Formats: sequence, structure tokens, C-alpha cells
Amino acid sequence: VKVETSAEAIDSMKEGYVVEVKKKSDTGLTVVVQHADNSYSWYGQLKKANVALYDFVDKGEKIGQISLDDQGKGTYYFAIKQNEQFIDPIQVMTFE
Repeated sequence: VKVETSAEAIDSMKEGYVVEVKKKSDTGLTVVVQHADNSYSWYGQLKKANVALYDFVDKGEKIGQISLDDQGKGTYYFAIKQNEQFIDPIQVMTFE
């Protein structure tokens, strides 16, 4: 999903290890975090990554930053992958 926010910093949804920091053709600069339950959270369309490969991140820790427009809004790509399948993030978390 694409998430719109007024926050420039993007935070980890829960703790885990960074398993990928890479520019992808479809999601731009993307950070992937593996969690203890073997799920993965993906954060894409970042302007800057604040983490490196194999870093441990706590819940709420800054993953990266996005660009904001003139109205102070920005969007980023967010996905959750579990058991080799992407699942709808809205089913497992709430967005403010």
C-alpha cells in the first residue's frame, strides 16, 4: 500500500533485523526488516535510509526519510510479507 503522511521520518512497525537496503525498480530505495515471527516489513520510496544491512532496529526506530511536498505531505510504500506472501497491512495494524 502507499501510505500518506506528514511525518518525514518513517519508523519500524516492530523490532527486527534489516535484511535488505536496496534501490528497486518498482519501489525505489527500499528497506526490508525481518521480524522474530519470520514476517517481513517493507518500506519503499524512501529519500534516505537511516539503517544499514544487518542492523537491529527496535519498534518505532527510524528506518528512513521521505520527501514532503509543498503541503507537508509525502507518501511511501509499505508492505508486510509472511509465509512468502504479501498480506494486506490493514488486516494486522492501524494507520493514523
